Amino acid sequence: MTKSEGPTSRVLLAAITCSYLHNTSGFSFTGVSRTSSLHKSSAVPTFYPTLRPPSQLSMQPNELDLKATELFHRADVDGSGHLSLSELEDLLLSLDLRATREEVRALFRALDADGDGEVTSEEFLNWYRSSFEGVVDEVGIVRDVILHRRSVSEFDRHNEVDDVYLRRAVEAGTAAPCRNMREPWRFVSLGYESVEKVGRLMNDEKTSTMFETGPPNWCVVTSLVSPNDPAKEEEDYAATCFALQNFILSMWADGIGTRWRTDDIFHTKEFGDICGVDLETQRVVGVVWYGFAKGGLEDKEQKPERRKGVDEVLTFVP
Repeated sequence: MTKSEGPTSRVLLAAITCSYLHNTSGFSFTGVSRTSSLHKSSAVPTFYPTLRPPSQLSMQPNELDLKATELFHRADVDGSGHLSLSELEDLLLSLDLRATREEVRALFRALDADGDGEVTSEEFLNWYRSSFEGVVDEVGIVRDVILHRRSVSEFDRHNEVDDVYLRRAVEAGTAAPCRNMREPWRFVSLGYESVEKVGRLMNDEKTSTMFETGPPNWCVVTSLVSPNDPAKEEEDYAATCFALQNFILSMWADGIGTRWRTDDIFHTKEFGDICGVDLETQRVVGVVWYGFAKGGLEDKEQKPERRKGVDEVLTFVP
């Protein structure tokens, strides 16, 4: 971070990179709406670019410099070789990024590394290189979590998971896409007393062993039921599955292991009564066991390879 760069300027720096690449290289991004003001942001959002084609992620330095130079000249309307405050503001508008004058000034100070009141092409280029590297790093982080996540069988029952991680996971879950913003998902955290009742309900030898070495935490994930509209219910179920995946990935990113279960007993009235779930209005999508993995996530065996490769499940139709 430069001497004057704060959260607002970092938001705009990342937004310019992602917005420009979105318009010129097939990038898309999430984190801050490109049509809403950024001045209310209190934290730095994370942008996850999606590339078409993926080769853009490994651009050569000369290609990257060409793109940065192109953007700089696009902003340098008077051809002075420097960017003024108004030119920077016009650049933001051209990229559909709305910002207050205070935000633009903060960004200008962040780019003006030597503090001479002008943003040179060299200062702009240095920033652009570092910002692009940050974008690539974010892509790697997200893919790493998705590709390396695996289910955990043994949990450390002596190491409690703070509820802050549960809340973070639920927040990630609620960011899932859903039709018409119906948000059909519900998350029910079971306390020790409820888990004991479920244990008695699942009374068998395998379950008893599981309760000795198994998960210290349970979260029941449900989706709304629409008896008179099967299509709507199916859409909501799919959306809740997205939410559940987000929940699990968030836990993994925070170093917490999970295991998703769909036992038949989870769909019974007895289970619903224990969890406070009305099965007339909700359906149980699954139960997530979560906790710190015994020995840590790093010590777990490598995730087994999928039986089917990309070419076996991907079809192109003209």
